[in-house]
Amino acid sequence: MKHGKGIIITTVIIVVICFVAVPLGVNYAFRQEAPVDIFAARWDAADALNYIATSLAFIGTFFLGLVAWKQNNDLQKIETNTFIANNSCEVFLDSIRLKNLNQIACNLDTEHEESIVAEEGIQGCNYGSLQIEMSFKRKSGYSTQVRVNDMVIFVCDETTTIDIWTKRYDDTFNKIAITEDHNRFNVTVLLKPETKKKIIDHLNDNCKIMMDINIELVSASYVSTKLKCRGEFIKSNTDNLENNFELSGKDSMCFWGGNIIYSEKDVTVRMKS
Repeated sequence: MKHGKGIIITTVIIVVICFVAVPLGVNYAFRQEAPVDIFAARWDAADALNYIATSLAFIGTFFLGLVAWKQNNDLQKIETNTFIANNSCEVFLDSIRLKNLNQIACNLDTEHEESIVAEEGIQGCNYGSLQIEMSFKRKSGYSTQVRVNDMVIFVCDETTTIDIWTKRYDDTFNKIAITEDHNRFNVTVLLKPETKKKIIDHLNDNCKIMMDINIELVSASYVSTKLKCRGEFIKSNTDNLENNFELSGKDSMCFWGGNIIYSEKDVTVRMKS
């Protein structure tokens, strides 16, 4: 309210100066004798007032243009926010399945189209691997591609906990399998050999897995939604080579990390089919 009154008062003062003070000042100046020749009048009063009027008109047009630009900029922001809201995605980690425990992923750049993350500290080709099939329950929006930026896995039994910190292998995106209610995709995890051995030993017992995963979901309109998904899972079968995990009873959580509008050239797919 005070801000609005200030604008009104300022506008009134400017109007008074432009349409009262300036003409009176010009009229007064023309009645006075110039102290030096450089200040002597070369225009008559009409020329001076016409010049001032033209200058004021320019200033007024400039401010009107500035107001129009500000309104157009605000409108563009509203349209952008609406576009993002209509294409944003929200999912919750629902279940995971550990696969390929007895294999090692090779030829990563030519034979693997899924997301790849690598444990910190891996040296060269001396690594083990496993694959995680992830299922996310979809709450809103449809995404066509995903990028796993990083993932933290905790494998726990009654006495010990293995913590695995991973980062994305490259900057590529990967396709998502879409069902009516779920998004599904695979992630290959590159591990130190000793880490993989510890995981397999824990999987032989009744263990649970806690997972934090930072992902980007990209819609068909190239709107990216950054999410951090968290879940706690317990083993639901007894097969050592195919390990299915479901939620332990605690609800999974999802933290929104912002939205980005990509151009088509920014979204590079790992392997084009």
